[in-house]
Amino acid sequence: MTQSSSPAPATEKAIGPTAAQVPPHLSIIVKVGGALVAVHVLFFLLLAWFFTGSGAMADADMQQRLTMLGVLAIGLLGAILILHWFIWRHLVGRRLQILTEACTRLAQWDFAHRIEMAKVLRSADEFDALASALNTTMEMIQKQHGELKDLASHDVLTGLLNRRAFSERLTEEVSRSFRYGLSVSVLMLDLDDFKIINDRYGHLTGDRVLRDFAKTVLRPSMRVTDIVARYGGDEFVVLMPQTSPEGAIEACKRLVQRLDGFLEAELGLAVGLTVSFGHSSLPQETLTADEFVQLADRRMYEAKRQRQEVAQ
Repeated sequence: MTQSSSPAPATEKAIGPTAAQVPPHLSIIVKVGGALVAVHVLFFLLLAWFFTGSGAMADADMQQRLTMLGVLAIGLLGAILILHWFIWRHLVGRRLQILTEACTRLAQWDFAHRIEMAKVLRSADEFDALASALNTTMEMIQKQHGELKDLASHDVLTGLLNRRAFSERLTEEVSRSFRYGLSVSVLMLDLDDFKIINDRYGHLTGDRVLRDFAKTVLRPSMRVTDIVARYGGDEFVVLMPQTSPEGAIEACKRLVQRLDGFLEAELGLAVGLTVSFGHSSLPQETLTADEFVQLADRRMYEAKRQRQEVAQ
């Protein structure tokens, strides 16, 4: 015979906020409000005291009471002003100061700044809602700013750096090479007869060839420290810090090995793909940043011309 167990009595939940849930600012408001009420009650009691006995008072007593009432009134007024200032300073002014600082930081493009709500704004009022909205806005702006910076510095199709971002890094590395005597090489490369792929298979396939070439052939052939960019069209450029001319040639060999059978294996295209290279190195050749790239570009087109002559 089974015994039925009686259900455990449900735990009653406390109704209303507990002491730990009462916001600190609410406690301050209650105390200051009580003090203001007490000051006003005291003032009205003094008025009642004055007018109650004023009918039977002599002129001297009346003057004395008026003087006392005036002094007390001025003192009470001062106390009221101080209490109001305290409320403004600690409950309003401090919050406005925090919000103003956040807006100033936002105007200075400091999108990482956040209002520390847990330390300063602990009560659920309009200031908290405004601070929360401002934090959310700054988070959205920070995210969109990062996305815009990425779009401004990267090629949309391949995900590599674009020409503008590459030029900035080139200037830095050339300056470092001259300052410390470090070797740096630049490698220009161009896909041979890429127009045939576009004409035969269409531009969408051509875009896929460029994207997959950058992802599976070019980028893996280079070191992590090498700066790879799309220079324009089917031209790519690689900046190789602390790399001698021999090191640049070794990188070309690695790329040719990965390129072998790339189109057929990755895209199933029955067409070959070759690449023409040109490179230059510093400080072996004392050049400016622009001349540095132009020399590699001329050598690349010379290699392309020789390849075409051999094909003919």
